[in-house]
Amino acid sequence: MKQIRGFFKQHPKLSYLGDLIVMFLGVIVFPLVFMDNFKGLILGFLLALLITRIFGMQWRPLKSIRES
Repeated sequence: MKQIRGFFKQHPKLSYLGDLIVMFLGVIVFPLVFMDNFKGLILGFLLALLITRIFGMQWRPLKSIRES
């Protein structure tokens, strides 16, 4: 896990992209496939948040990523 977190810390653009993809899958796709109600949306959001925190993916404004 430390290697994955280190990778995303060194590559902020991939971290941003990974966070965006995981959040999209968790908030849009998970409720459509598994639970088609508000509880599915909340569960998908919490699942996506958990995955991004475990892998160390952090969302940063794209403008600050482009400057660095």
